Amino acid sequence: MAKKRPEEHAIANQGAIILAAAFESLGWVLNDIRHDYGVDFDAEVFAGEQTTGNTFKVQLKSSKSTAYSNNGSVVRQRLRREDAEYMALELRVPAVLTHVDVNNGSVYWHVMQLDDDVLEAISKNSTVKSVTVNIRSDNTLPGTGERLLQALESAIRRIAAREGNYPAPLFSTSNDWVLGLLLGDVPRAPSHFVTPHELPDVVARLTNKESAATGTVVA
Repeated sequence: MAKKRPEEHAIANQGAIILAAAFESLGWVLNDIRHDYGVDFDAEVFAGEQTTGNTFKVQLKSSKSTAYSNNGSVVRQRLRREDAEYMALELRVPAVLTHVDVNNGSVYWHVMQLDDDVLEAISKNSTVKSVTVNIRSDNTLPGTGERLLQALESAIRRIAAREGNYPAPLFSTSNDWVLGLLLGDVPRAPSHFVTPHELPDVVARLTNKESAATGTVVA
């Protein structure tokens, strides 16, 4: 008797295809992680055809029986404690839990470092073996890609505060932020992306600001 492919494998493969299509429509790239230690993909953000150099981790859960709340506003996803702890507390880069409803092709996202309920559940109960993550059902891809980027910015700031340092944000290093950092000012919350082609403008603004401060003329 020929072996049958396990249904969960088929569902996982279908979910990965749907997720990749959503990222592709945003111009973002997913790279499979060969050894899964709690996350499945490295995601890289592109602006047009040019990489921004910004990356984050992605965990994918796929289902043919997605658990929605009664009013449909939340998708409930169970995670093993070790996976939730790894994404929410241990990783030093943003970690995004995604859930694909393969029945309707919806892709839902949730930034784990911003989930205070999960963080509290992990910290208050050392014996809990799993946690339930409540994913907003209006957090869908590709439709809310910009909202995801904003959430990733918040995650980076939270990670930096947790680690007790303030490195240049990976997702939103604004020109003003870079200028303030290089001139010794207290870094402010960044406001937008800087892509590689914008860097000459950063340097030019820094040079002009230093010249004005010292009274020198830049040829």
